Amino acid sequence: PSNAPWSNEQSDFVVATPATRRYSSRMEKTIAGRIKRAREIRGWKQVELARRVGLSRSNVSRFESGLRTPEVATAIKLAKALDMTLDALILGR
Repeated sequence: PSNAPWSNEQSDFVVATPATRRYSSRMEKTIAGRIKRAREIRGWKQVELARRVGLSRSNVSRFESGLRTPEVATAIKLAKALDMTLDALILGR
């Protein structure tokens, strides 16, 4: 399987290369990336964030992958669970 971060194939790990570091840096500039990074910093799996916010794990996955953007009420819950301001979550401030 491909280790490219944009690949649809599953792999156990992604090799840290300059390309994956650039991808990671770009992801952190989006709401999707900020949700994922904040969750990972806390050592939580997607299911744990989902439980704390009252969502399904698949919704958290969709938010983190950028397939969906949380509505305002959900963004507020995510920010609270992740101990972030809404500005930090949405705008990266």
